[in-house]
Amino acid sequence: LGSFLIRILYIIMQGGNLEDKLIEDELLYWTWSLKGAYTLDGEISKNVLTERMPGAFYYYQFLISLTANKINYILYIQALLDSTTCFVMAKCVSKFYPEEFLKVYIFAAVSPLMIIMCSQTLAETLFLFFFTFFIFFTVCTFYSKKIILNLFLAGSFLGLTTFVKTITYPLIILLFFPIAIILVIKNHNKLKITLSMFLFLTAAFLPISERLINNIKIHETLSLTSQLGTHLAYWVTPAVICYTKDVNRHRAVEIINDEVKNQGSFKNDAYKDSKLLTKTAFSILKDISYLDLTYLWVRASLLNIISPPILLDKNVRKLPHPSFYSVSEPLKWIKKLFFTKDYHYYLLIVLTASISSVFILLSLLLGPIELYKKNKFIFTVSISYVLFFCIITGPVLSPKYIIAILPCLFLFQAITLSKLISLKKFFQ
Repeated sequence: LGSFLIRILYIIMQGGNLEDKLIEDELLYWTWSLKGAYTLDGEISKNVLTERMPGAFYYYQFLISLTANKINYILYIQALLDSTTCFVMAKCVSKFYPEEFLKVYIFAAVSPLMIIMCSQTLAETLFLFFFTFFIFFTVCTFYSKKIILNLFLAGSFLGLTTFVKTITYPLIILLFFPIAIILVIKNHNKLKITLSMFLFLTAAFLPISERLINNIKIHETLSLTSQLGTHLAYWVTPAVICYTKDVNRHRAVEIINDEVKNQGSFKNDAYKDSKLLTKTAFSILKDISYLDLTYLWVRASLLNIISPPILLDKNVRKLPHPSFYSVSEPLKWIKKLFFTKDYHYYLLIVLTASISSVFILLSLLLGPIELYKKNKFIFTVSISYVLFFCIITGPVLSPKYIIAILPCLFLFQAITLSKLISLKKFFQ
């Protein structure tokens, strides 16, 4: 109830006429949903629809019909969904650390990132809702004898998660053998394991099967969307070029477009164009040293985790501040905040919100160490889980990109808080 009330209050604080305040991807999800994206009578071009998965659009179309197009009510329902996510995150942890249940729930309930995301018409809240249930049933598989039911449900929610965002698509295959091996080590019946893994794969592929089969038949690709090329060429590669060549984003994109011309030409086919952009991105990235690439990936991961999510608040974004992508280097951006008078109010908010970053940074160090001492299995799974999403995201900067690893971060924070409390008692 507490997490729900916090979210409702935040939505109310955004004021009225919320539909007029939609920006960027929010506007895309809202307008596409209103135009019946991915439905038989939809108004969006099929070539454009290849960029996204249908899940979030079906979700908003359902809510639009349910609420008679009242965006405030839609966000209130989304707040309820997000509140459920908070509880399920805590239940996940209670399976192996029951003493951390309340702390994880509180960290999730007051999470600025979750609160801000659920107040916007984006895919993140629905994605996290499905993904958290996937984690819950996967954890239940390892701490219960009902492996068939739990793995079927885990696969179902992983499929639904991928139906919303393709970032979890590789996990369907990547998790197959690790889960099977763990079940063998735990001495489960071999027939049960075989049936469970079959149901896991079937349930995971079912929500995305129509898109996948069509793409294989028509476009000869295993990709679910045509977004990979755009992401690599116009988000990942520019971040690398900005650092290695010391140029701004505009110049980096010009360099990429010149290379695109060298690699071929656009075919007005979303998937073929995506392949061209992917090829272009890799042709540039292959010349970058592994040391530079590692540094950029690690830097982005840390900055995304410790950056204050309040920067995503639309009222904060309205304040005068330098465009990060016009500067590209974090230190240069920070210098502009300090040395430009018009940006000082924005700077004050950043500095105030960054106080919590100290604890978050400490939890990244202390959390895994304490977790390793307590449970090496959970430690290994947690670190692998965080690394997967950090590698997939790449050097792209924004606090919203850590949405998938929030359950793990809250676990680290809960363990860190428990350790600090025990140290305080020790020194008293």
